[in-house]
Amino acid sequence: MLEDLICSDSVGSVSSAGDPGRWQRPPVGWMKINTDAAYTAANGRGATGVVLRNDQGVVLVGAARAYSNVADVMMAEVMGARDGVLLALEQGATKVLLETDNATLISLLNSDDGIQSVIVGFWHEVRELSLSFVSFACIHVKREGNEAAHLCACMPSASCPELSWFEPFPNWLKEATNKDCDGVMI
Repeated sequence: MLEDLICSDSVGSVSSAGDPGRWQRPPVGWMKINTDAAYTAANGRGATGVVLRNDQGVVLVGAARAYSNVADVMMAEVMGARDGVLLALEQGATKVLLETDNATLISLLNSDDGIQSVIVGFWHEVRELSLSFVSFACIHVKREGNEAAHLCACMPSASCPELSWFEPFPNWLKEATNKDCDGVMI
């Protein structure tokens, strides 16, 4: 799979030979960030969820953050990508795959089309931050392979807007990461 990665100092893409419906391990030496977002149009509130795993599939950290004044779901999704990239930088990652279930966001991050979108500010921030890595790529996964990040995004509240989880992880996060992999041992 490593041959399939476009390794560069900019946003790249990955050709996935595996099942896009379940979580796949990144190549040796890489870390994978899964991100997702929750959004409520009625009050303009959103939240992001992030799960960072190493090349053995071991969860290193999970995080979630609530936001107010979020314009739409795409804005929440790109904020999740930004939060994921920042978390990977904090954890010292050098080769990173950003994976989310929003195909439109992946398409925008892998092209220059984001400059013409309403998410241009965050789009630019994700692309600039990605230059801090030796290698970086964005890939799509079906929702079934992104359940852990989705559940993380559902956790923040007004009374607890920022959350992070480290070992030992809560049971719901362990179960969700196993579900992402469709029960296959990783």
